[in-house]
Amino acid sequence: MDVPGDYIPRRVTDWHVRQIELGPRLVSCYVSGRWLEFPKEARFYDRMGHMMMIDVMTTTHADEKRYKLCELAVSVEDLRAALNDIELTGEGQDP
Repeated sequence: MDVPGDYIPRRVTDWHVRQIELGPRLVSCYVSGRWLEFPKEARFYDRMGHMMMIDVMTTTHADEKRYKLCELAVSVEDLRAALNDIELTGEGQDP
């Protein structure tokens, strides 16, 4: 396999394993056992755009059962605009 000279392999951490186990459309928190669970589809509404319900999920350490903490009603357009407005800065250190 050819890789660039500045290639640094990423460590496979417990977080990465958990992300794979949780599946697609899920975004895990790097420092807690919580994650965002996105729906497969967003429905369009004239005044609000493409709306979706995002579940904020967690597990307990005792039984690892999934629990929904709350849900957020957001538009895809608003979420994309917020993410596009985030400035990506230099490198940091892994937590």
